[in-house]
Amino acid sequence: PILVRYTIWHRSTIWRTPSAMQHSASRAMAGAACARFSSALRTPTIRGATKCIPGGMHSPPAFRAGSLELRRGLAALALPDINQQVVKAEYAVRGAIILRAAEIKEEMAKNASAFPFDKLVECNIGNPQALKQQPLTFNRQVLSLLTFPALLEMPALLESFPPDAVARAKEYLAAIPQGIGAYSDSQGFPIVCQQVADFISARDGHPASREDIFLTDGASKGVQLMIKLILRNEQDGVLVPIPQYPLYSATLALENANFVGYYLSEESAWALPVEELERSLDSAKSKGINMRALVVINPGNPTGNSLPVENVRDIINFCSRNDLVLMADEVYQENVYDSARAFNSFKKV
Repeated sequence: PILVRYTIWHRSTIWRTPSAMQHSASRAMAGAACARFSSALRTPTIRGATKCIPGGMHSPPAFRAGSLELRRGLAALALPDINQQVVKAEYAVRGAIILRAAEIKEEMAKNASAFPFDKLVECNIGNPQALKQQPLTFNRQVLSLLTFPALLEMPALLESFPPDAVARAKEYLAAIPQGIGAYSDSQGFPIVCQQVADFISARDGHPASREDIFLTDGASKGVQLMIKLILRNEQDGVLVPIPQYPLYSATLALENANFVGYYLSEESAWALPVEELERSLDSAKSKGINMRALVVINPGNPTGNSLPVENVRDIINFCSRNDLVLMADEVYQENVYDSARAFNSFKKV
């Protein structure tokens, strides 16, 4: 059962005044409120000082404004009644450990000596600014000017912004005359799509087309959109690395599709042996799973590996042979920790 609290706010003098007229008026106001709640929640009861019934209200003389606790036997939403794929979905980086960390923080705030340490560092998710890494000032300066273009007309304030941030803001505002508060094109602002295409072209040494670029509010949204696009029914599946970032397993659970894991080789610097992909694919086929896509996280998350060109080429050929969509998660392309293992994008190879 769900317990719903409502608070009726009136001047407290209404409830305390002995006048029969005001007492009657206060009963009528509260009764009308109860009638509205009753019609919405069938016949709820107000626990404590008063009981709410259709058409009236019974209360002791000292009844005052307060919270009305309304109950109903069956809730409109309860765990058995919601989408069971949501119940099954797990997102470990937001799970029990981080909830316990929040409890510890609260206890430490109340009692500084409650634990044999005085600081708690959350390592459940990549969150560098929580560890005091300073944000990129350029991004924030440009955004400040874009969200409040009037700053560009205030010379005294504009002097506090570096020239490159001012130039970039003016460039965007010229290309987006309606401003950034309006809805953008479905693929994103054309000027930004072109800049992304230019970056990819320079990175790979091969041309990239603006028409092929879709901007999303974070990489996770891009992954979710692609998986929703690819999957057709509950017999479909996606090959996902183990270990992986739990975005993939959670999204597949929500879509009621099959998570088919393949293991990276820790002994080979977390390489991706194509033989392992073949094994996972054959096993899934034997269970009637229709494989639709292969997810490759490169550089790896959480392993930090960077796949060599030969491995990337073998993976591309594997997808070609088996008619699989290749989803290359390359978010961490700047995070390469082995100088001998340079990052090579799947598009380039």
